Amino acid sequence: MSALRIAPRAVVTGASSGIGRATALALARAGLEVLAVARREPELERLAAEAPERIRPLVADVTSADDRVRIREALRGEPLGALVHGAGVFPRGPLSGVSADDWRAAMATNVDARLHLVQELAPSLRGGRVLFVGSDAATTPRAGGAVYSISKAASLMLWRCLAVELGDEITFAMAKPGLVATDMLEGSLAAPRDAFPAGEVYEAMCARGETVAPETVARFFRWLLLETDAAELGADGWDIRDQHHHARWLEGPLYTPRGR
Repeated sequence: MSALRIAPRAVVTGASSGIGRATALALARAGLEVLAVARREPELERLAAEAPERIRPLVADVTSADDRVRIREALRGEPLGALVHGAGVFPRGPLSGVSADDWRAAMATNVDARLHLVQELAPSLRGGRVLFVGSDAATTPRAGGAVYSISKAASLMLWRCLAVELGDEITFAMAKPGLVATDMLEGSLAAPRDAFPAGEVYEAMCARGETVAPETVARFFRWLLLETDAAELGADGWDIRDQHHHARWLEGPLYTPRGR
């Protein structure tokens, strides 16, 4: 359990797979009670079975106002130590052909839900921490990935603005996890190159062995949330590839070959 004086409860969205799943487990194993939120019930049930005394699964869609209320109600008015915005979607294809539905889905999940969930949980989050999962895409446009980049750029500014307006009560942090070996990466590698030319960038990074395991990202996030003080955590954006902080949390190599 962390020595920091934050409430021993966390909400993790996107908890059915990838970074969200690994982070929910890491926080639960650190002693927190975790409300694991995602849309896929079977995957959530399997997650909860790995830490049944610490993880409560909640099937909910963060883009739904009604479901965000259900998330708040599931906390039963108890103080919340951490909120991890793990849910995300990555539409692929050129801007010239993006559908209204794909555009709206990216903004609703990657931007709108982050704001509105903070609004919904703000009373419980006083003295707590909110972690935005960032991305190089927020500042590096790539062909076929523009919708994702635009949504992540908006999320980056949302993090900064929330810190300005609510930072006296809640600590807001942003951390980039690098290229993570998740279903999202597999979707990018499998996408047709005429729709997603940037897939070649990810192929090259994988070939160089520059992929990070979700469990490594989860250790990084756990350290940020439970072992850094508020001033350090919220001072600037974090990047898992920055070697200056590795000695404080990293065990073994940063990169794990894809598929292991």
